[in-house]
Amino acid sequence: MFETELDLVNFFVDSRSKKNNRKIITELSTNFGRPDIVELIFSNDILENRRRKFSGHEIFINRDDSYILTYLFAKNWVNKDTILKYLNISKPSLERAIERLVNRGLIMVELDKIKQFPKTETLAITQINVYEAKLSNWKYVIAQAERHFWFSKNSAILIPELSQSTLDNCNQVCLNNNIELFVANKKKIKSWNGNEITRKTGVINTPLLWELNEKLIDGRF
Repeated sequence: MFETELDLVNFFVDSRSKKNNRKIITELSTNFGRPDIVELIFSNDILENRRRKFSGHEIFINRDDSYILTYLFAKNWVNKDTILKYLNISKPSLERAIERLVNRGLIMVELDKIKQFPKTETLAITQINVYEAKLSNWKYVIAQAERHFWFSKNSAILIPELSQSTLDNCNQVCLNNNIELFVANKKKIKSWNGNEITRKTGVINTPLLWELNEKLIDGRF
């Protein structure tokens, strides 16, 4: 059916890449592993508005910037000294970060305070879905999928068609952990338990979210 896991991944990616409001990333490096597939679902309106306002610049955010954005998320005005203590960085490093974030239209400054613009103006990503693929050893792939809940509200596994008893056993463990099970053959991919799990909307506020968001804005995928 599928000779390698890469064949399985590519088949899944091809089936999911046809919609114009999502971006598929494979083997994304995170602090806790490299998931096989990360699917970014985004607002075309916010994406295009950000690109229209800030296209052509080469001011990329770094890790300090993403931590600042994570801290400021949904907060009111915050003193710069509070950010300095939170990040434990030098004042010149903070000022450079603020300059980058202002130039990208992500924050506003008033004297010694900073504030993030509303997410409806800056955060194009509306959902992150993560998938782990395996040809066999479904228990291991479920354990892999569980690790991704720190940055994604939805984690799933992708396996080929196996025996009915194996699929039933795999599905039960997936249900216990609220992990969606996708089963693929050469013709189609089917959600095995989509009606039984709780699919969650929205995003988890992490530095990785903001790094992915800004790379999406810059077209760096």
